[in-house]
Order: sequence, then C-alpha cells, then structure tokens
Amino acid sequence: MNANDFKRLEDLDFIRGLSDMPFWEEVFGKTEADFPPEVLPTTLDVMRVFFDRLNNKTLKLNEQEAARLVSVQLVCRWHDMERKPIRWNHVAAKIRALYGTYRKLYASSYRGGVTFDKNLALFKGELAATMEIASPNDIPPTRSEKRMAVNSARGSKAWRRTGLQIQARASASLTEESDTASDRDDDQSGSYTPDDEEIVQTGIGVLLNPTPSEIDVTSVMTSLDWGKISLSDAFRILVSLSQAAKLDLKKLKISRSSIYRKRCKVRETEAASIRAGFKPDCVLTVHMDGKKTLPLNGKGEKIERQHVLVTGKDLSQLLASNILPSGSGKAIATEVLAQLDKYGLSFDTTSTNTGWRTGAVKFIEDGLGRTVLYLACRHHALEIIPKHLFDAVVEKSSGPDIGKTCKRLETEWKTLDKTKYLPATDDAYCKAVLTAEVTERISKFVRHSLEKEQIRGDYQYFLELVLIFIGETNPKGVHFRPPIALNSARFMGRIIYCLTIFMFGLSGEFVVEDDVRRGIRDVTLFVVTTYVEP
Repeated sequence: MNANDFKRLEDLDFIRGLSDMPFWEEVFGKTEADFPPEVLPTTLDVMRVFFDRLNNKTLKLNEQEAARLVSVQLVCRWHDMERKPIRWNHVAAKIRALYGTYRKLYASSYRGGVTFDKNLALFKGELAATMEIASPNDIPPTRSEKRMAVNSARGSKAWRRTGLQIQARASASLTEESDTASDRDDDQSGSYTPDDEEIVQTGIGVLLNPTPSEIDVTSVMTSLDWGKISLSDAFRILVSLSQAAKLDLKKLKISRSSIYRKRCKVRETEAASIRAGFKPDCVLTVHMDGKKTLPLNGKGEKIERQHVLVTGKDLSQLLASNILPSGSGKAIATEVLAQLDKYGLSFDTTSTNTGWRTGAVKFIEDGLGRTVLYLACRHHALEIIPKHLFDAVVEKSSGPDIGKTCKRLETEWKTLDKTKYLPATDDAYCKAVLTAEVTERISKFVRHSLEKEQIRGDYQYFLELVLIFIGETNPKGVHFRPPIALNSARFMGRIIYCLTIFMFGLSGEFVVEDDVRRGIRDVTLFVVTTYVEP
C-alpha cells in the first residue's frame, strides 16, 4: 500500500461529509444546489444535488430524507418538461440504490485493480445518461413541443415546486426591461405579473416575516397544524424550496424558532377572533369531559386534555381543549373555572366529577360560591352491565387500561392477518346457542338498526361486528377497525374487544388462553343474544 491508499482508508468515515473526499471529486466533480435549467437532469446532476442535501449542515438530513427531497424536486422538473414520471417514492428508491452502489465502489477504492476500474467506468457511464423515471404511459414530446414548453415556461404555464405550486401568467410588461417599480405601481390594469424569484420570495420569505402589504399566512399556518407537520419537517421543506429557487437563506431568516413563533401567533390570533365573535344570547349549558389524545404533530404518547363545550338553542361552541397536569378533580375544576363565568353545567358521573370531597363539581361550586344543578350524563348507563360481566368472567383491570388481553391485541394488531377470522357459528358451543331462529331474529334487528343514524361511531361499529359474529354479511363489507388504547371507563370498548378477540382467536390467528377464551365466549354470547336488543 502507498500513502494514497492509507489516505482512502482514513476517509471511509462517511459522517464527515462525502464532498471533501478525493474519490468523490473523481466520480462526481462537485455538488450542485439545483438541476440545470430547462432540461431533464442526468443521473450525475441528480447525485450532485443529492449529496448537496446530504452534506448540508443546516438541513441535517439522513440518506432517506435527502433522497425524498431530491426525488420530489426531480418529479417536479419532469412535470415542468411535460413528462409523466413514476411516483416520487420509487424515484427515491432509485436514488438510494445509486448511493449504495457508490458506497460499495468507495469501500473498495483502496484496493484498486482491474475489476474496480471496470465497475467504476460502468458507474460513470450510467451517470452521463438522463436519469430515467418515465411512467409506462409517458409519451416523450417532439422537438417542437420541447421548444414550445421552454418558451412558455416563463409565462402562462403552471410552475410546480416542492410543496408549493406557483402560477405565473404571461404579461407584456415583463418583456420590457425598462419597466421600473414606479411604473408597476401606477399600472392599474392588473397586467403586471412578478417573475419567478419574486413569487418564490413572496411564497417563502414573506411566509415567515410578512408585512401588512404582503400575503396573509393564517391559512398556511393553519394547514400546517391540520396536516400535523412538525417544525423540523416544515423547516426542511422551506429551506429546500429556497435552495431550489437559489435564494439567500441569510436574508430569508428561516429557522425552526421563527416558524414556531409564527404558528403560535396565528393560533393566538385565531383563538382571540373566535372568542370575540362568540356572543350568545341564550342560556348555555357547559359540558366537560377528559380525553386522551395524541399531540398536535401526531407523534408520541397520548396526553390528557380537558374538553369544555357549551350548548344552547341552535348553538354549540368548543371553549377549550387544554392539557391537564393530572386527571384529578381539582385540576378539572381549575380548567373549567378558567373557561366559565356564569354558565350551567353538565358532566358524566365518574368519581373525578361527582366525588363529594375531591370531585370537580365540588371545586366548581366552591369557585362559583353557589350550588349548581346536577345534569349528569347517563348515556353510558346500559354499558355498565357488560362491563361488570367482563370484570367477573374475563379479567378485572386495576389500572387505567381495560386489561392485559385487550392491550396485547392492540400491540399485535399490525401483525395479524385481517382475513383470518371465523364467525361464532364455526364453534360447536356457540352454534348450539345461535340457532337459526335466534340468528334470524338478531340479524333482522341489527340490519334495521343499521338503517338508522347512530349517535356514536362505536355503536355503529358494534352492530357491524355483531353481524360478522353470527356469520351474516355486512352491507358495507367485512372491515375491522384497529383497536385503540381505551380507558377502563370506556365500557363499550370491552364489548368491541371481546367480539374481535373471539373471532380471531377462534381461527388461531390471535392466541388466547383457554380460560380467557371461555370467558370472552360467554361475554360475546350474552351481548349478542341478550344485550344487543332492548
């Protein structure tokens, strides 16, 4: 080995940045922030942009994330050139495959030899060709069509960009280089259309630092919240767009903190607007209930939120859905009192609400300085019966979850084959109970109930499961919803879990102990033959 061979061995650490390696310069030459304009990029162009994203210390992308960004950018370029590409995720897979080939070549570069030189020459030959990502139904345009596409790219054609669609119209004023800013301001005909850089500047830079004369970003930030796009993902998208448009990131001042501040400001403004516009002229009743929900970005563990809702004559308004430090009665009362002045009150009958010492209602009465009318919600009353039956014959949970068997179904659900289930009529014991007369009676009642609108989604799903359980055909087809983590206070969850566990346990797809299976069988038979009908 010579000195250069030892140098290549030291450079095998890819984390330090591949653009500084001698072998990288030998194969690719240099990195590029964007593809060459108005042409379909070659494989070399794509890899140069890919490594530019991968080695960008601001973006801090891994291999998969960099491939995704470049693939979306490449698909957009193909659309700009009036071509039909394959899906972006397939393009990302091709980019990652090329990256894998490069890494193998680099790892063997210190050895050299005839085989290495041959493989390197073949790889360089592939880089020189246009990266082919055409869809099977893609028809390449003729030379005249290409020329027309290039000429129209600066005018009437819709320009696609990553995560942002920018549309510019052809204008006679743009063809005159002598137009000044004052001429554009005086032009009242509406014929002026900003160029590409101005559009992108307005769409990205002003997105984070708007002035009164600029665009309103409220709907944009609201869409980010609805789409559950995290700060990191939003930051990467905006930075990638800016680099693709060759904008100065220092002037744009894009950062995670600026995006966070803008989103918080929009949320506060929207909330203040809703509160200011809510002026009821009738007596209101306040409803409160705690729910475990995912964070706003859809990631992480579920958190406890206290929903406060008011209703009146032809009126319904959500007041708040804030995170509680705990599920205690005092925490609930503190949250409700923060949202109320002098409203009526309704609640469900869990001990955290109705406890005479530490219940939320007791603290609310203390805070208001008067007694309140107890309008207790009783829509769970009939669910208490199967709840106690489940605790007696299956398993009783001492924690907040329903039980360990139900928890295991939730964990193993993704690995189960949803087509491998058996109705109860395939079990000898159940078949003796579910006679033809009983099955016909249940089926008639359930189908008639499904024709009506159910007040809750879990009631609708329960009726559909009953049909599948007795071997009937569901009008909407057989569909099993994924089980979710339910609190022990959600009584209907026990019924749904039992029906699902028994049918998948009967086929052997979900393994259940014999004693637990017998208990679940008894619960399901009681629910189907007795509980489902009034």
